Amino acid sequence: MSGIPIVDISANNASATLGDALERVGFAYLSGHGVPQDVIDDAFAASRAFHDSSLEQKRSLSINAFHRGYMGMATSTLVTSSVARVNALARSFSITSQLV
Repeated sequence: MSGIPIVDISANNASATLGDALERVGFAYLSGHGVPQDVIDDAFAASRAFHDSSLEQKRSLSINAFHRGYMGMATSTLVTSSVARVNALARSFSITSQLV
């Protein structure tokens, strides 16, 4: 396979197709979700604006007790065995969806 898979989540086989894409590639583009393009564009613009902001601004939004917020470089610990190490290249702003 070349490229990032596109999974239509409105299709009958969406869960199997998404599972296959995530197992083989690790991520996928989703289509058929019904989210208007202007909302998607606004989300990407907000992400760009956040990542272009100063480190001081980002740190003011650090990870909270609910695992939401900014995680600076060299602050994440990866545990892949009995040895933990700092991931020097990881930096992110964590926003997740929760299904209730």
